[in-house]
Amino acid sequence: MRPKGIIALFIFTCLSVCPALSEAARVHQDVWLRNEAGEHITPILNSSDPYSPRRTCGGCHSYGPITRGGHFQQGFDQPSPKKGTPSGLYRTGLDLSALPEPVAPKAIRSSYLAGLPAYDWPAAAARITSKKISFPAAGWYLPGGGPLEYGRDQSGKPDLTGNLAQRETRGRSRTDGDYSSRFTPDRLSHFRESGVIEADCLICHSRNYSMDARNAQVSARNYRWAASAGAGLGEVRGAVFTYSNPAAVPGDPDFLSGKWNFASRPVVSYRWKDGRLFSPDGKLKGPAMRTNVGSANCLLCHGDLDASRTGTTHDKKRDVHAAAGLQCTDCHGLIGKTKKDRLQHRIAGEKTGGKVSGEGKARTCRECHSAGRKKLAGIAGKASDPRPSHARRFPRSVFHFYVISCTGCHATSQGARGGYLADMGSGVQSWYTADALEKVPGPEVLAQAAPRPWRPWIMVHGQGPNAMYAAGVPRMAQWFGTDDGGVIRQVRLDVVEKALRPVKLTSAAVKGTDGRNVKVRTVAGDDEIARALAALNKAGIKNPVFVSGKVYRFEKGKLASADSPAGAPAGIERLVINHEIGSKKTAYGAKGCRDCHADNAAFFVKPRVVNIGGFLKAYPELKEPNAVPQMTEWGFSSVPPMMKK
Repeated sequence: MRPKGIIALFIFTCLSVCPALSEAARVHQDVWLRNEAGEHITPILNSSDPYSPRRTCGGCHSYGPITRGGHFQQGFDQPSPKKGTPSGLYRTGLDLSALPEPVAPKAIRSSYLAGLPAYDWPAAAARITSKKISFPAAGWYLPGGGPLEYGRDQSGKPDLTGNLAQRETRGRSRTDGDYSSRFTPDRLSHFRESGVIEADCLICHSRNYSMDARNAQVSARNYRWAASAGAGLGEVRGAVFTYSNPAAVPGDPDFLSGKWNFASRPVVSYRWKDGRLFSPDGKLKGPAMRTNVGSANCLLCHGDLDASRTGTTHDKKRDVHAAAGLQCTDCHGLIGKTKKDRLQHRIAGEKTGGKVSGEGKARTCRECHSAGRKKLAGIAGKASDPRPSHARRFPRSVFHFYVISCTGCHATSQGARGGYLADMGSGVQSWYTADALEKVPGPEVLAQAAPRPWRPWIMVHGQGPNAMYAAGVPRMAQWFGTDDGGVIRQVRLDVVEKALRPVKLTSAAVKGTDGRNVKVRTVAGDDEIARALAALNKAGIKNPVFVSGKVYRFEKGKLASADSPAGAPAGIERLVINHEIGSKKTAYGAKGCRDCHADNAAFFVKPRVVNIGGFLKAYPELKEPNAVPQMTEWGFSSVPPMMKK
């Protein structure tokens, strides 16, 4: 698996604020690499030290303001959750549902609550198999900075008085979400040995960045060495942690076992003789860095993230915008009207969590296609205006274009498997694909190409007069949690699995993505939910609840269910598809009104699973009450008839 990424854009700000860039050639000047102490790294001095992006890039560029962008923070700078939501997730756009656990809260009060300490969170369960890197971890999708560089104060707010390695010297505790570990021999963090993951500018600004090389270092707990390896500046020798069996998969007894090395420090063997990278005196050559950001850099992270979330591939064969040469930055530019605002590297379309002047959404379809008024640099011609053709084809149905988004008709063919159902009810994470509802052996398979393209669901997106029918994936999960004073927190999967071992649950036979039949345990039906909640209560879990569309709990000795409070997790996440726009020949309605208004038209009757356990018990049947036509959610009981001419 090759995780992918859009992290930062320098071109609009760097050209105006940094003297290191030539305005005429827009080529970065040669620079000295610097270590964490700010000292030069040369073939003679400090020659085996990993370079520090903060010290190297930050010597000219404003590292602090730049790393306030959402890609770096991921909600770290907004730690206080709304009432009823779990804390410590750091998920302002980052999809963590396929990862082992969220980050632990600052104060770890219960050993059974889900949450990996900050030291483990970037790397836990990330593996290097004999063939490829798989089993992703949070550190694979974050460029560094934010929660990978800094800890929290006792109130849970970012503590910027020193990074995690510096603050670790003031004391560690097994109940501290920043300075403990679930896996080290002493159960304490070791940031001084591993270092922190600083914001890695070259993920976006290098021409040949390797996420595989970077993430191999993250997996080995070589946090401070990840940037040097990813940029291809040299080879890292040594590891803080080495897996006993790199080919082990989840479920194997030695999956997370390995050898820790806190005595000897890994070293970098730089490619000093590579004239494409280094000058004769040891400076990093300017042409090795790019001042703008191309789609290839964005897709270093977003390629696999989008594929596993919604089946979106960004392939030129599948997306007309990619085929036309559009770059991600054509729609997702830097936010802000002033240099100071743009310096914060907030990207249009991301959840920024704060206001800056000129903050806005990514460029919309209408902005480019309305009257064909928009022409982008490097693109021949202007965007076509679809309104005349729509009026000719649907003369009595122009209202469709006020209630159906462009993607509702034009995003009809997803190329990757994507993730649809996540069943964690038995204490084991089981993912089922969006393309064929098949079980995957690991979450990395969700990003793989689907055997055949599949149609996404149609969902109501937005609220009030702005609500529209849009293409998307109504992803659903079921899991056990605990009601901690109105805040629902997930219980660790290993704790759930142990507590439910003696409980009689449904044993279902499902199909795997490899074509084989697989036996799985799942919670199906009220009786099983009640037995499972009783077992968790017996195991010491206070106020246990089951989340699966609704929240189930015991009230006065009886099982009761209710919709979750506003903003609280209910196990349903609506993922809107904004890319993978096909040609007009593949759109809904391309062949006429019956594309949508036939009794079996997918636009209205595509099934949506509403009960994971019940569906798996009856697998592969998609029937009520376990699955309903998607139009049911819109208030329709049958497909609306076509308008008479």
